[in-house]
Amino acid sequence: MPTQKKIDQAAKIDELLKESAGFYVIDYRGLTVKQFGELRKNLREADATCAVLKNNIFRMCLKNAGLPEMDELLDGPNAFVFYKSDLAAPAKAVKNMAKEVKLPELKGGYADGKVIGADEANAIADLPSREELLSTLLRTMQNPMSKFARAIQLIAEQKTEEPAA
Repeated sequence: MPTQKKIDQAAKIDELLKESAGFYVIDYRGLTVKQFGELRKNLREADATCAVLKNNIFRMCLKNAGLPEMDELLDGPNAFVFYKSDLAAPAKAVKNMAKEVKLPELKGGYADGKVIGADEANAIADLPSREELLSTLLRTMQNPMSKFARAIQLIAEQKTEEPAA
């Protein structure tokens, strides 16, 4: 018979899985409480949530949600990073923390409807953030328009400078 604590944790996991677009599995062993708190703060800024959950309960919730099994990722103590929209920002926050203190380690996760491994998760962390991509797109779109506007302005100036015949 499951305890009330396990039932509550399963309900929490179900809610997190419903609200999120995907998640990452990280190995947080070796992080101090202060470092883990800093990681959680950075993840909140990236619109993500970090939770330490029991692997067995998480497996059961994955099955109930119709998500694929990922037994190879659910080995040892894990923390789970749930994101709502931007999949690169939380991975980048974990990777930046790992650069500073050599921990935590991205083990993989679930993104775009499929299970991803550590290599794919690290590749996602190297992607520019959504805001960086949007600003690059905006600059790219503005450049031809500004050139066109300058050309029209030059033509208008030339027409006004021509003497009347």
